[in-house]
Amino acid sequence: MSLANAVQTSNHEFEFDVFITNMDTSSPAMVNYSFGVNHALGLSNGGTLSYTYIPGSRDIAFSGITGISTIYSEQIRQFKFTTNSSPLNTNPVLLPMGVQMKLARMKVSNTVPFSTCFQPNLSLHMMSGVGYTQCVASCFVLPNTLTLFSIVGAGNAPSATNILGLVGLNLSTPFYLATCQAPVVTTSQVSACNSYAWAATGQTYTASGQYSQNVLTNCVCYNTVILNLTVNQSTSSTQTVSAPGGAYIWSATGMTYTASGTYTATIMNSHGCDSQMTLNLTVVPNQTTLQLHCFIAGYWSGNNTMVSVLENQSVIALPTTCDSIEVELHSSAAPFGKVASTSTVLNKNGMALCSFPPTVGNYYIAVKHRNALETWSANPVPFGAVTVNYDFANAASKAYGSNMSEVSPGVWAFYSGDINRDENIDLLDLLIVETGINNFWFGYYSADLSGDGNVDLLDTPDLETNLYAFIYSQHP
Repeated sequence: MSLANAVQTSNHEFEFDVFITNMDTSSPAMVNYSFGVNHALGLSNGGTLSYTYIPGSRDIAFSGITGISTIYSEQIRQFKFTTNSSPLNTNPVLLPMGVQMKLARMKVSNTVPFSTCFQPNLSLHMMSGVGYTQCVASCFVLPNTLTLFSIVGAGNAPSATNILGLVGLNLSTPFYLATCQAPVVTTSQVSACNSYAWAATGQTYTASGQYSQNVLTNCVCYNTVILNLTVNQSTSSTQTVSAPGGAYIWSATGMTYTASGTYTATIMNSHGCDSQMTLNLTVVPNQTTLQLHCFIAGYWSGNNTMVSVLENQSVIALPTTCDSIEVELHSSAAPFGKVASTSTVLNKNGMALCSFPPTVGNYYIAVKHRNALETWSANPVPFGAVTVNYDFANAASKAYGSNMSEVSPGVWAFYSGDINRDENIDLLDLLIVETGINNFWFGYYSADLSGDGNVDLLDTPDLETNLYAFIYSQHP
């Protein structure tokens, strides 16, 4: 047997059902029944309790069992229900196996309202003694073999049996007494960034939408809260800037930056959420410096140095200098046009410092000299830093087409002999040298391939070697 479906119908009344289920493998026939329901101390709340059966509430199969009576015993806090006590009821009820059948729906009334959130703690007790729950033929046995019904008498005549006392069959779900008003509905509008933790549910929401939750105001009554949520997202962006003039003012921070680098800032976007901004900045100085290292083969004197050509040719008396060169920057895309150029001094150690206007990008480096073959870098060189370094001398592959001469193991130099600067070393250049020899030229002459201050037979060996090797300038 069990109690279920307890419902409060007003502030001073509640109802509940009593069921019976045959759990045995046989089907006993019941001729009458009774039960008692106990409650917790304090249910009356100072009032007077009454106990009634709701007519027509039991299963129709029990309609033949008559003589319903209800009694309330305040002393033992028990509601009692009984039917006809005669054991000779001619309308026995067969209890099918495993079927729950309703014995009654009961109403408990109080002369005063029940205490709010009081828990009656109803418990079902079987009644014992002659005249209570009875069956004929055979009665069910619980799975634990405790016999609740016992047979008295023999043969086919109806026999009265007594049910043994059974206590503690409580409501399966806790039941509280409380009278609720119509729920109050409260709506809130919320905008949040990325996510929102709602205290009403304890959950975190990452999507916009409408959410609702019932919030208890006492043990059973509740109000409803509705959340209209808009979830906006944080944003991020990356900006790449090349800033000429040596400085850049970033609008995100209002600060001035004079050094290249990656900078970040967090500002508020149009939705009021964080916007993570990244600036990849290249600060182009007022000038770009190229630190160049190269040698001219005809001027090579060994030990990583060249002769003092300008001093030998009586131009300037600076023993550290070799000669002047022209350095050009060319576009990396066809037709590879010249974008910047400068003239500078090439020192005896092969170093030359070249200054250009602020330059950013990838460019070919082209070196020109009054008697050396025009030579380009093998690939475009990235410019953007304050100082760019490029070394032609440490590998043939540093020149376009590997077009250089090895003057010492692992040291490479530009070919000498293109005196007329037509990008070929040929008989036209040899003719100029021979003219200089015949006319005893000395001083600042391009035909002085050795750089000793004279045009003589010492200038012909390199030229002739390159002439017979068909050496010419190579570039895109």
